[in-house]
Amino acid sequence: METAQQTLHIAILPTPGMGHLIPLTEFAKRLALHHNFSVTFIVPTDGSPMKAQKDFLEALPKNINSIFLPPVSFDDLPEDAMIETRIYLSVTRSLPAIRNSLKVLTESNRLSALVVDLFGTETFDVAKELGVAPYIFFPTTAMVLSSIFYLPKLDEKFSCEYRDLAEPVKLPGCAPVHGSELMDPVQDRKNEVYKGFLHHAKRYTLAHGIMVNSFMDLEPGAFEALKEDWSGLPPVYPVGPLIQTGSTSRVDGSECLRWLDMQPQGSVLFVSFGSGGTLSHEQLNELALGLEMSEQRFVWVVRSPHNKAANATYFTAQSIRDPFDFLPKGFLERTKGLGLVVPSWAPQIQVLSHGSTGGFLTHCGWNSILESIVHGVPLIAWPLYAEQKMNAVLLTDDLKVALRIKGNENGVVEGEAIANYVKGLMEGEEGKLIRNRMRDLKDAAAVALSQDGSSTKSLAKNFSQQSMGRQRMELKKIENKARRQTTFTKRRNGLFKKANDICNMCDAEVGVITISEAGNAFTFGRPTADSIVDRYLAKTSSSNASSSNANARLHVGDHRVKELEDKYTEALARLETQKKRGEIMDKVKEAARGKQLWEVPTEDLGLHELEQYKATLEEMKEKLVTRVNNILIKPL
Repeated sequence: METAQQTLHIAILPTPGMGHLIPLTEFAKRLALHHNFSVTFIVPTDGSPMKAQKDFLEALPKNINSIFLPPVSFDDLPEDAMIETRIYLSVTRSLPAIRNSLKVLTESNRLSALVVDLFGTETFDVAKELGVAPYIFFPTTAMVLSSIFYLPKLDEKFSCEYRDLAEPVKLPGCAPVHGSELMDPVQDRKNEVYKGFLHHAKRYTLAHGIMVNSFMDLEPGAFEALKEDWSGLPPVYPVGPLIQTGSTSRVDGSECLRWLDMQPQGSVLFVSFGSGGTLSHEQLNELALGLEMSEQRFVWVVRSPHNKAANATYFTAQSIRDPFDFLPKGFLERTKGLGLVVPSWAPQIQVLSHGSTGGFLTHCGWNSILESIVHGVPLIAWPLYAEQKMNAVLLTDDLKVALRIKGNENGVVEGEAIANYVKGLMEGEEGKLIRNRMRDLKDAAAVALSQDGSSTKSLAKNFSQQSMGRQRMELKKIENKARRQTTFTKRRNGLFKKANDICNMCDAEVGVITISEAGNAFTFGRPTADSIVDRYLAKTSSSNASSSNANARLHVGDHRVKELEDKYTEALARLETQKKRGEIMDKVKEAARGKQLWEVPTEDLGLHELEQYKATLEEMKEKLVTRVNNILIKPL
């Protein structure tokens, strides 16, 4: 048994971008090192340099392997195509290669699951075809996940652009967020990216489960709402904070760390916009001016500017030209000793964990935020792209562990404002409050990942050798009535389908009777429910007459048969009531004379007919509620 358990295998499909790959590798390491899974990364190739990804994956434990798929072409895309378009297409244009890789893995390993990130749902059909359970690893917040589930409702409810909404969007369990601060892919509803994102949002319900790189104490309201307030969702599991534990670069960062060693405790502001973030030339100069005016110590990871895109280095992570060429004249000389400017890359984990680091000016990428929380570093939030504005709302309006940068009427944050934000965080009273709250979050994060922590237990319970690929829901009464009605309808239909499958596969005769909470009877029978029950009762009666001794020995069984007979009699009575109701309703419809059912005159109806009429309207209401719920949660 132990040998069989160790052979279970999981395939992981990351989409392009180190920000997606890093948390997935940390998730893979936990599965491999703590739960004895073998893992294979299937990596789409979008044509951008892959050396950093290959080096990173090659450094993983030996039971984590990787397959790099053939590169796909984007020659047909315009130069200004959104990064989400390339991410989507890197998956869809790789589907044949993904299918082949998964097929090989299913034939040579006990492949129990396929885990994709937030853009990988197009692979679900392939997983289903091969009998592999699909899961989503969601690398950002539960708040953003809620917005994805809410998107189909927003799409139906409003026709305008979301940035033009007068009121903020209120996601269950989350801080209100203005439409202009929703994710970038939903900001232009005419763009194909929006349509693709909406398509993916509806396919999320097809997953067997969703793992979120967050933790309960960080987003309790959002996680509780995902569990209680949404119907038709797969199980959602907090498994974070999963942050990088090894370097993604072979660039030497020792100079940066040596400089930090010489600075006072908690005195340095770390400034970095992640692997993909870029500023315009004008904004780059204002940031330099602001850091100089603040008179605070700093380490600044600077990249060459880009005047059109805030994510110009997303696929490369390196500056196109020497960034020092774009700094204000004399800036490096004037700030020598006060600050350190490093081009393109710094060892962020080591910097944030260093005792001299007292603050972090960040683009609000979720990996960077989690790294700050784990190391207790307070933040200045400067969101640039993707879901980063929503992350900033969580940090400032909900958690209150960050100051939020705001630009002028042209969107530029001026140097004087930057200086005030920096001094406010590093020296001001509000900065002290933020620092204390961040220390509390640091402690909560450590507890979540401890041996008995919520995230550790969630991962162990739901993704152990025994449970991966066959998740079970907790069976208890559903308190929400609408959800209960929807679940009854779905489960009833599923039960009837399974009964029909038994008939087709085994040439069996099957009868099923279910009675709803409202007292409505629903039956399935092959050939009919009545004939199945009649045969059962007749056989039981014949058996009783021919073997009195057996009857004595099977007294308990006879008692059970009597219960079944009583229930059958009750069901037949209900069916007869339904039949009579139908006859009465025929009369009601005749009286309606072209009117709607609820417009029927009731003056001439007797008491029994009125009771049946009322029951029919209640049943119609129940079916209508169920139908509406099904439409709202039905995937494409």
